[in-house]
Amino acid sequence: MVKLLNVLIQNIFLIATAVNPSGLNWVGQQSNNLIIVYDKKAENFRMNRKKNFKGHVSAGYACGVTFLADGQILASGDSEGRVFFWD
Repeated sequence: MVKLLNVLIQNIFLIATAVNPSGLNWVGQQSNNLIIVYDKKAENFRMNRKKNFKGHVSAGYACGVTFLADGQILASGDSEGRVFFWD
């Protein structure tokens, strides 16, 4: 018999992704309404733990995420018909 203590199981996954036109970062819209930023560090991308975006309330039903052409503004949408703009 195996006894598990303090086990945390999360069922969070990426619903939509977008790459910044500059190529310096990309974002992932997660099923828990959080948009995570990944910054380019040398040859790899790493999660930027200090920068994320919260606002959507319809978990699991994101419509998409995209950067505007200049890469300065991020737009995300959800199944409620709302569009959020982030800088």
